Amino acid sequence: MALVHGSEHYAKWTHMENGKVLTRRLHRIEIQARDGRLYALTGDRLPDALVTNSGHAYKGEHIAQILLRPESCTAYETPRQAAAWPNLRDVANFVIGFVSISILRVLIALIESL
Repeated sequence: MALVHGSEHYAKWTHMENGKVLTRRLHRIEIQARDGRLYALTGDRLPDALVTNSGHAYKGEHIAQILLRPESCTAYETPRQAAAWPNLRDVANFVIGFVSISILRVLIALIESL
C-alpha cells in the first residue's frame, strides 16, 4: 500500500551505495518486461517502500539485486496507443532517401559525361 501525504500517493525509495544513503519519493514506477511491455505502478498501487543497494562487490555478495514477480504486475499495465503509420518521421525519412538517391544519380551522370 502506498504512503499518502495530502492527496499524493508515493513510495519511499532508499538507495544505499558504499555507505551513502539517498531517500526519495517515487510517484510512478515503470517496469519493462523481457518482452518489451511496459508496466506502470501509480497511485495506491505503489508499494510503501523500495530499497536498493549497490557498491563494491565482495566474493559471494551481490552488487545490486531487485526481485520482481512480473505476473503480479499484469493488472497494472498501462495501455499504449499504436502509432499511426506512416507517421511524419517515416515520411521524412522516405523523402530524404529519395532525394539523396536522385542527387547521387545526377552526380554520377555528370561524372560519366566528363
